Amino acid sequence: MYVISKNFSLMEEAAYESYRYGSFSEIVDEIKDQYQISRYLEKTNGSIRLTAKGEKTASEIWQGVDDNTKRLVQDIKREYNDMKLWELLLFMYVTYPETAENSDVKDKVLRNRLQLAQNLLKRKKVSLQKAAELAGVKIEDFIQQLKKNNKEP
Repeated sequence: MYVISKNFSLMEEAAYESYRYGSFSEIVDEIKDQYQISRYLEKTNGSIRLTAKGEKTASEIWQGVDDNTKRLVQDIKREYNDMKLWELLLFMYVTYPETAENSDVKDKVLRNRLQLAQNLLKRKKVSLQKAAELAGVKIEDFIQQLKKNNKEP
């Protein structure tokens, strides 16, 4: 939601603040809670999913959205949806440093940044250049580290 808010100039309305794992919006959280109470969303196994009622409403709304907005939302969803938690945190902390300001886990994430960046590259979630940026090293050094890791049994 943070990335969508940034792309649609909704940062002021969403009122994001630095929090324990990154940016948090009380407003977005309250909206999510209301959708859950109204049975548009359900939370199962840590995932938030649309209910049948939510899917119907979302489909009706989606039909009225312009193609550029649809593409942007689909691109954001494709990029972030299947990242593992620590990969997503690294991506957010490096790409949007303001999200890490009050993080309880920033140091732990950054200690593992090389491996996390390599994982994202292997899964084709980021380019080689972005992986090196996430790892916090020059692209040449990142390539050398990749070669070294591939030689190890």
